[in-house]
Formats: sequence, structure tokens, C-alpha cells
Amino acid sequence: MKIIQAQEIKQFFNIAILVNQDESDSLHEQFVHAVVERLRELDFSDDYITMVVTNAFADFPLVAASLAKSQEYSSVALIAFYAESQREEYMSMFTTATEVAIQTNTPVLMEGFCDLDDSNIDKLNHQARALADRIYSTVSVMEQIR
Repeated sequence: MKIIQAQEIKQFFNIAILVNQDESDSLHEQFVHAVVERLRELDFSDDYITMVVTNAFADFPLVAASLAKSQEYSSVALIAFYAESQREEYMSMFTTATEVAIQTNTPVLMEGFCDLDDSNIDKLNHQARALADRIYSTVSVMEQIR
């Protein structure tokens, strides 16, 4: 029996992080910073990380598809911040991200946050680290399958 599981990656890979961010919102900035910090702990240098900032997460499907199809990135991470009134649109985008991943054979991982406030800081930091770990482990598994 063959078992494939996440292993230490010997060669680093390019990661695109797509985020809709209001520059005035420190919680958005803090989450993205925590993801990048965790990637750095995993020994990724900034040379392997590309940050793509959009004004609205409605732009995600087109931008994520372009990033994945470019074959420059081994993983595309989508970080969506949205209001409760946008929940249905967010869920639709989650489905689209899955379709892009299947079509391009590129992990497209999505994390979304609804109506953030300061009470969520510890949870945000934990989720940021978990997203970075997910990127790493998913690419590790995918590389063994390819």
C-alpha cells in the first residue's frame, strides 16, 4: 500500500496570495501579515511569494484563474473579507475557486471572513497560520502525485 502525505519540501515553490483589502483595515493587514510570517517560518523567502490585492473579492474568479493558468504558481491562496450581505456571493466564489483548481491542476485554497471585529484577533492569527500550513501541505502532496 502506498501512502501519500505531506512531507518536507526540498525545493520551494511560488505562491500567489490574492486578497481583497481595504488599506485602512488593520485586521485585514494583520491576517495577511500572519500568513506571510508563517510562510517565512517555513523558510520561504519573499522571492517566492506574490501578493495580489484587489478592491473587491468579486474580482477573485478572473484573477485567480489567470494566476493558476499562468503556471507560474504552485498554489493560489484567496483571502476574502466580506460583509454578511455578501455571503451568497462568497459561497459562489468558493465554488468557482474549486472549479479553477480542478481545471488547472493548481491548488486554489480559499479562506473567508465575514464582518470582522477586534474580538477575532486570536482566531485570525490561528487561521492565518493554518492557511499557510495548508498551502505547504497541499503542494507537498500534489508534487508527490504529479
